[in-house]
Formats: sequence, structure tokens, C-alpha cells
Amino acid sequence: MFKKLRNKFILIYTLVILIAGWVVWYVLVQFFNDNHFYWYPVIPVYYWVLGVSFFHIMTRVKKDNPKHLVNIYQMAKMAKGFISLIFIFIIYLIFSKEHIRDFIVVFAVFYIIYLTVETFYFQQFERLIKNDSLKND
Repeated sequence: MFKKLRNKFILIYTLVILIAGWVVWYVLVQFFNDNHFYWYPVIPVYYWVLGVSFFHIMTRVKKDNPKHLVNIYQMAKMAKGFISLIFIFIIYLIFSKEHIRDFIVVFAVFYIIYLTVETFYFQQFERLIKNDSLKND
């Protein structure tokens, strides 16, 4: 049951990231042609890997203890924030320091998209757990 939800959200999330990636790239090229950066595809790929990892983690956690589930969710949030800061720092050091502001703005746009999908997923996940526990009682 949870694998079916996970697979559904991976598909939805992949489509959202692909569409957002193309739309943001189009906006960058059309309206900010002199400020776009060529390593832009790293951002959607990063968020896709992050999202798929989150979906896998949440479906593999034991669902019998709600406090444990919330702790795992919060630890995943902290880890994602820490990994994102490291990612930004590495991009800053390796690639281009002149486009770092543009990179951070685009990174933030994808973060908002990611949070929206993640919140919707977690809400559906919690609803499924609640329905499953009601059926078992």
C-alpha cells in the first residue's frame, strides 16, 4: 500500500521537477539571458534525488509509533537543510562566484516547489497511516 503511494508520488514528483526545470530554464534564457548559468541542470537533479530519497525513507520507516515517524521526518528535514547548505557552498567554490546570487534564487524557487510536493506527500502518507490504523482497530 505504501509502495504504491511512493511510486505514485515519485512519478508525480518527476513530472513536477521536469516541468518546473523547463519553465525556469525558459524564463532564465528569455528574460535573464546575460545572467543564466550553464550548470543550472544540477539544481533540478539535486532536488529530484533529494525528493526520491525522502519518499523512500518515509515509506521504509515503521509506522506503528507516531512519535518515531515525526522524529524521522524532522531529522530528514534537518539533514536536507544541512546537505543543501553544503551543496550551495560546493557550487560556490567549484563553479562560478559571479552567478551565485542567481543560483541561490533559482535554488530557493526549487526549494519552494520541493516543499510543496513534500508537504502534500506527507499529508497523504499520514492519511494512509490513519486509515490503515482505523481498519486494524
